[in-house]
Amino acid sequence: MFSPYYARARKRSAQADPNHHCALNLIFYERGKTPVWIFREYAQTTVIERTATRFALGHSVVETRGAQEVWSFRERTTPFPKLIPREIVGSITLDNPYPWAPAAPVLLAAQGQHQWWPMTPKTRLTVNVPALGWQWQGDGYCDANAGEAPLEDAFSSWSWGRFHLPDGATLIAYDAVARHEAPLSLRLHASAAGDRIAYESESLPLVTCATSRWGLPVSAPGSVGGPRPVVQQTFEDTPFYARHQVQTSLGGTLTNGVVETLSLDRFQARWVRNLLPFRLRRA
Repeated sequence: MFSPYYARARKRSAQADPNHHCALNLIFYERGKTPVWIFREYAQTTVIERTATRFALGHSVVETRGAQEVWSFRERTTPFPKLIPREIVGSITLDNPYPWAPAAPVLLAAQGQHQWWPMTPKTRLTVNVPALGWQWQGDGYCDANAGEAPLEDAFSSWSWGRFHLPDGATLIAYDAVARHEAPLSLRLHASAAGDRIAYESESLPLVTCATSRWGLPVSAPGSVGGPRPVVQQTFEDTPFYARHQVQTSLGGTLTNGVVETLSLDRFQARWVRNLLPFRLRRA
């Protein structure tokens, strides 16, 4: 949905085929080091296979193996921020990837043009990337978005955050400013045991805690009367998108999480779209 090539194709024809613009985006962060960034878009002739349990794109594959979902990849990094691209081979594995999957996605727009499906609020994740010397396990997350119209036509901005609580539960906050509808504010609480998911719309207000280098407001949910959220680390800081690690107070308990900020008003600017090809390879 952020492909400048797909945007150009849509301008030429309303029936532009998204299958000609499938992309794989991988970003690996290590504290104090430049991120390893992979973002490659493929034409339809490169899509090797697409079934209910397997999707192969170039030399990379996403497939279900029993109670696991495995992402195997062999890709070259983009030229920026590292000028010399290199090949990265590895895998990411989600254990029991959809134990908590809701029966239906959440409608982000009243007419259903845009949907969000938090399939796995929390699961075990294994990362194996020999080229980076990485082999570790941690907490993972998996969701999906789907839409029938350009995202920027429906929303001007949104803020998303995910926080793991001390008791093992997970909180996901989703706040969006719609262009033609009332603002959206969702709070999803997933229990540690995976036997309960609850949606709320009036708890834990969104609190702006910082401004990114490009002027985007960084926000996170916070307890009323509690300490303000604090940015602890910046992962991405771009003209229209930012990702941070934030510490906040939830129910009186301090916890860390990841928040994402997206400005679709900024994304629509021509000068921003002209920058996107520098971070994207087109195969």
